[in-house]
Amino acid sequence: MTSRRRCAALLVILLSALRTCCSTPAFAEPCAKMQAVIPGQVSTCDGILWPAPWTVEALRCVRVDLPSCKASLQHEQTVCSADRLAAEERVSAAQALAQERLQLLEQALNIPTERPAPAPSWTASPWVVFVAGAAAGGALASGAWYLLGR
Repeated sequence: MTSRRRCAALLVILLSALRTCCSTPAFAEPCAKMQAVIPGQVSTCDGILWPAPWTVEALRCVRVDLPSCKASLQHEQTVCSADRLAAEERVSAAQALAQERLQLLEQALNIPTERPAPAPSWTASPWVVFVAGAAAGGALASGAWYLLGR
C-alpha cells in the first residue's frame, strides 16, 4: 500500500468514527431548557453540565446578591453625588475667599509712598492774615498812644 492510499484509508476511518460519535443524542441538538441528568445516564441534548449545588449558588446570586449589589450601587451613587456637591460648594467658597483676600492685598499695596500735602487751614487765607495783622497793628497803636499820652 502506498502512502497516499494509507492516508486516504486513515482519513475515511477518522471521518466515520467522528460521524458515529457526533450522531449520539448528546450531540444531536442543543438543549432548549434546563433538565436534570442522573449520573451515568445519557443526556438527550447537548449543553453545559454542572452539579446541582452550583445551580443553587447561581440562583442565590441572582435572587439575593444581584439586588443587594444594585441597592449598594444606588446608595454609593447617592453618597458620591452628595460628596461631589459638597466639594463643589467648598471650592466655590474657597474661590470667593481667595478673591476677597486678593482684593484686600491689592488695596494694601496701593498705599501711596508720599504723604499728601495737608489741606490749608483757615489761617492760611490772605484775608485772615490781613485782618489779624490790622487788628494787631491797631491794638499796638492804641496801646502805644495810651502809654505815650499819659
